[in-house]
Amino acid sequence: AEAPYSKVRLFFAKVGTLRFLSQLDLVRVIPRMFRRAGVEIGYSRGFSPQPRMSFGPALALGMGADEEVVDCDLLLPRSAEDMAGMLDDETREAIAAALLETLQPKAPPGMILLAARLVPSGERTLGELVAGADFAVDLRAVPAELRAGLAARVAEIMGSDELSLTREQRVKKKRNGKRKDAGSKLVTIDLGPRLLAATVVQDGEQDELRFRLRTDIVGA
Repeated sequence: AEAPYSKVRLFFAKVGTLRFLSQLDLVRVIPRMFRRAGVEIGYSRGFSPQPRMSFGPALALGMGADEEVVDCDLLLPRSAEDMAGMLDDETREAIAAALLETLQPKAPPGMILLAARLVPSGERTLGELVAGADFAVDLRAVPAELRAGLAARVAEIMGSDELSLTREQRVKKKRNGKRKDAGSKLVTIDLGPRLLAATVVQDGEQDELRFRLRTDIVGA
C-alpha cells in the first residue's frame, strides 16, 4: 500500500547563481534539500522513480524570481491524519510553519523559502491555479536615449487593437530517422491574448518596465 503523504505547497524566491538553474535542475536540487532536512519526499512508481513534484510555469534560464511555487508530496509524521481529513486549519498551519523552519537553513544558496502550506485534498493543481506571471525589467542600465519616451510607447502599444511579433524560427526535418536542420522560417505570434498589462515605473527610486503575461496559452 502507498504510504500516506501530505501535499505541501512551497513558495520561494530565486536569486544569485540559482537563477542559472533550469527547472530540471531544480527537480534534483529540491529533493536534496529535503534529504538534508530529514524530510522524506514521495516518489513515483516504475522502473525510473521520480520525486513527486509539480511546478508553476517555467521561467527562462537566468531569470530571477520574487515568488515561485512548487507542490511536493511529503511523508510527514501526521500525513495519515492529513489524508483522512482529520486535521483542522490551525494544526495544518502549525505543521507547515514547523516544516518551513526546518527547511530554511537547508535550502541551497540563492533559494529563499518564503512560505509553506498543506494543500487540502481536492484543491486545484498549480497548473489550474497559475495562469500568468508578473515580470520586471530594470531599465537603469539602458541608455537614456532609449528610455526617453518609453512610457508613452508602452501606453500606445497597450492601446492598439493588434499586437504581434515576428521572429525567426529554426526548422527541423526528419531524414533517415534523424532530425536535421532545414534552415529557418519567419513566424508571426499574436501577443494580444498573452500580454495582459504593461507599464513603465519611473519614480526616482525605481526605473522599471513591468508587464504581466498569460502562461496558460500554448506557446506563451
